[in-house]
Amino acid sequence: MENKIDYKIIWKRDDKYYTLNAVNSESDESYGSLSFSLEYKERRAWLYDINVEEQYRGNGIGQALLTNFERECVNKRLFYVEGKYYPSNSGARMFYVKNNYEIFVDGYEKFISKSLDPDLVEEQFNACIHKVVFEPQKEN
Repeated sequence: MENKIDYKIIWKRDDKYYTLNAVNSESDESYGSLSFSLEYKERRAWLYDINVEEQYRGNGIGQALLTNFERECVNKRLFYVEGKYYPSNSGARMFYVKNNYEIFVDGYEKFISKSLDPDLVEEQFNACIHKVVFEPQKEN
């Protein structure tokens, strides 16, 4: 059962890497984050990490972070996402499967991938209560 907590999602950029942070609306205490890069030459986004603090899991924070991330990808015309996750993290695997990511193995590494449907991403974004409050600067 979800607890009602008040948070906002803020955008940060550091060189080529981006982070979406879910923080307390009043104190800026971090509840979780999602880090990624936008790889225009490869026409994809690379999802590095989704992390939600254990005591805040089950509140829809990971879902809100992922929804905002996928919308940003579609806005940038990047319709394919790839990433990795730790094989021992069964919670991550379940989260990705629930969100229609494909799981595949290459040697000892576990990868995720998903082709983004712009209409479905927009529908999910419109249903999402928590949206990014600071939009990224336009890129040249």
